[in-house]
Amino acid sequence: MIEQGKYIIAIVILFRPETNRVHELLRTTIVQVDKIVLVDNTDDPNFIIPDAEFESYEDKIELYRLNNNLGIAKAQNIGIQYAKQSKASHILFLDQDSILPEDMVNTLLLSERSLINDGKQVAVLGPAFKDEKTGKITGAIHIKPFQKTTLLQGVHPIETDFLISSGSLIRMEVLEKIGVMDESLFIDFVDIEWCERAKKMGLISYVVPNIVMMHNIGNEAKRVFGKNVIMHSDFRHYFIVRNSIYLVRKNKISFNHRVYLFFKLPLFIIVHTLSASSKLKKIKLLAIAIRDGVTGKMGKGYFSNS
Repeated sequence: MIEQGKYIIAIVILFRPETNRVHELLRTTIVQVDKIVLVDNTDDPNFIIPDAEFESYEDKIELYRLNNNLGIAKAQNIGIQYAKQSKASHILFLDQDSILPEDMVNTLLLSERSLINDGKQVAVLGPAFKDEKTGKITGAIHIKPFQKTTLLQGVHPIETDFLISSGSLIRMEVLEKIGVMDESLFIDFVDIEWCERAKKMGLISYVVPNIVMMHNIGNEAKRVFGKNVIMHSDFRHYFIVRNSIYLVRKNKISFNHRVYLFFKLPLFIIVHTLSASSKLKKIKLLAIAIRDGVTGKMGKGYFSNS
């Protein structure tokens, strides 16, 4: 049961989804929220889930088909606008491959209320998440100039530098204060930039460690130099590199995070170039990403015509 006086809208971003995974997501979500907004970024008719698949959910679902990949930030902002018009108290961001643990939303709401009662300035709360491929559980993240540390203990909310968007619960009044997602980033770092923006305004992000949500990160995990490295597509690699450079150059993230990325990015480029099947193609793509990050060619960038 949803906490009295709250109206929760889940915003789910779809891109070439698997029908079975979407149904599992809807099954675990629909009992925890008042409404689900599906924003479909799918750009290929062969991957579109037919409307008939959603008929059983009746008026609990609102579906937006964009018929093009306009980016996660744009899709999230479409959902936010719907939530605003619907007078929602909160939004819950979800990815198409996320499965909600039982009573997750109410636990987040209770944690939020406790923090606010203690005088905390809350930007967003979210669960810890477990990667389906590696089995690794990630809790609170703290960025220092030369390292990233994670903390996962107890049941009380833990401050974190940022949250991934999936599973994150945000009050509408906070969105009004901080603003919506930065569409110029298109996909990667959208959630991180928003949390950093909130922090500059004095609002803190929290992980609730006794909630663990399954999540699927990247295409596969490979052993590189003795460590598990999450592999993404060339498409994602472009945005990771471009947006890292852009955020560092524009001072849109904290000093610690800028220093961390300054040293991590060259290693990221080397590792993913060496592990690529076509190294020359990867070098060319990442060189374009670096150029676009420096010159500020944002949005869909290199992939604008695809």
